Amino acid sequence: MSVLLIPPLFDMTDQQYFSMDFLTRSVYLAEHSSGAYNLTSNAIQIWIWSEFLVMLTNKKRRALHDFMAGTVVIRKVHIEAVASDRQETSVSV
Repeated sequence: MSVLLIPPLFDMTDQQYFSMDFLTRSVYLAEHSSGAYNLTSNAIQIWIWSEFLVMLTNKKRRALHDFMAGTVVIRKVHIEAVASDRQETSVSV
C-alpha cells in the first residue's frame, strides 16, 4: 500500500516536503494519492474488522484466517495436560 504513495511524493518539492511535519505530510500524501490507495485502505479496514468480529463471535476464538486455513488455536495449558496424560499412561503400562 505504501507504494501507492510514491507518485504524490515525487510531485512534492523539497521545500514542501521539509516544511511539513510527519502527520501533515501523511495527510497530504493520502489526499493526493490515486483512488487505488483509498480502495486498498478501505479493503484493509474491512478485513481487520471482519477478523475481530469473527474472532469475538465464536467460542473457540478462531479468526477469519483460521477458518480459511483450517487451523485451530491450541492453548499451552491443553498441551501440558495432554503431555502429562501421555506420561501417566506410559508409566502404568
